[in-house]
Amino acid sequence: MILFDRKEDCCSCTACLGICPKKAISMQSDSEGFLYPVIDKNLCVDCGLCKKICPMCNEPAKNPIPDVYAFKYKSDEVRLKSSSGGAFTAVSDYVLEKKGYVFGAEYDENFCVSHAEAHSAAERDLMRGSKYVRSRLGDTFEKVKKCLEAGEYVLFSGTPCQVAGLYACIGREYERLITCDLICHGTPSPKLWKDYLEHLKNKTGKSIVSAAIRETSTKWGDHMTKVIFDDGSEFFSKEYIKLFTLNNALHPACYSCRFTSVQRVSDFTLSDFWGIENAAPELKDEKGVSMLFVNTKKAAEIFDEIKSNAEIKKVVIETAVQPQLYHPVRLPRTRKMFWRDYSNKGIAFVIDKYVTRMYGMRLKLFAANMLKKIKG
Repeated sequence: MILFDRKEDCCSCTACLGICPKKAISMQSDSEGFLYPVIDKNLCVDCGLCKKICPMCNEPAKNPIPDVYAFKYKSDEVRLKSSSGGAFTAVSDYVLEKKGYVFGAEYDENFCVSHAEAHSAAERDLMRGSKYVRSRLGDTFEKVKKCLEAGEYVLFSGTPCQVAGLYACIGREYERLITCDLICHGTPSPKLWKDYLEHLKNKTGKSIVSAAIRETSTKWGDHMTKVIFDDGSEFFSKEYIKLFTLNNALHPACYSCRFTSVQRVSDFTLSDFWGIENAAPELKDEKGVSMLFVNTKKAAEIFDEIKSNAEIKKVVIETAVQPQLYHPVRLPRTRKMFWRDYSNKGIAFVIDKYVTRMYGMRLKLFAANMLKKIKG
């Protein structure tokens, strides 16, 4: 059995891992740090289930055009600990109040990003905040299915391809399953984040006790990575996020993503509300506002129960200006060069070349073009 011919034809969603009846599939890392399914030929019986359910081999079902809301949680404390307006907290509280389970991405003891299970608000709070790296799913889909078969409420939060993978793996509708995706720019290699932290340790000679890719307590929109060292000192930087936005380190499947659409695969879709000053200026402040897509009838019923916890305004879909609702991120001409530099010369070299120098040149070029437009 051959699952895919090219790496861009696999989104690493782990649906095949979860569906295999012989446990013949494992996820193994390539040279870029991305996990791909590998089949043990000694265990495989060629049943074909992995390809039959693969969301990259089969067109996933998508929901109709959604209702879209600006959503601002009434608790400032919640928003300050969230990436934007606290919509994830509101939806997950609904599930936790029903004694259900929340599955989402959090930092593990090594500050790597993995999906975990939460059964309390304290556990769920570890899942708050944007994490610009591909999360390790492991056996999450199997755990979700086990909870659902036990009659529990479950919220699964992840990228659109992960949500599509979950639906493919569990194989049928569950009334108590609620899914939440995000407007995804693309997911960088976990290797990039791991090596960046190692770079900071080597540079400072200190051990790291806390790390967040996007610090949630700083001003909304001012994206900064925050690291706390063992001597109590704090480090803030935009280096990693700039590496992310240059798009060289994204998963190969991200450049041809089939989920960049206003028609979503999940019940809810969450995002920062960029452009809130035009769509709902009365809700704008420095603590953040969520854009919340209500994609299904199930989501609409839940939304009616949680909306009293927030200031909301229904907006037209055209205000959802994020490019990745309409097309995948463009494959940079510099991607191959970036990975060659990274492999041969390491993380410190690519930070200097692609962030310090190339990113600076891009900003100068952008400023020059804007000046030309202003002058007419």
